[in-house]
Amino acid sequence: MRTISEKWASFERAVLPSDCSDVQRSEMRKAFYAGAASLLALTDEIASIPNEDACIAILRGLHEEVQAFARKP
Repeated sequence: MRTISEKWASFERAVLPSDCSDVQRSEMRKAFYAGAASLLALTDEIASIPNEDACIAILRGLHEEVQAFARKP
């Protein structure tokens, strides 16, 4: 099973330069975990919706939102 800490470690290796400051690393980790917490809160809200099709539509919308963000320069 993957954990948020494993995802953070992968993100950290891929994105942060090896010579970044401890403050930058700490702030990026806080932001990463805040994003994870936000996503978990969203999934809790979605899980409470009794209509499966509505849940799927919301999840697809979130996926599209992230993809659109990733495409921006």
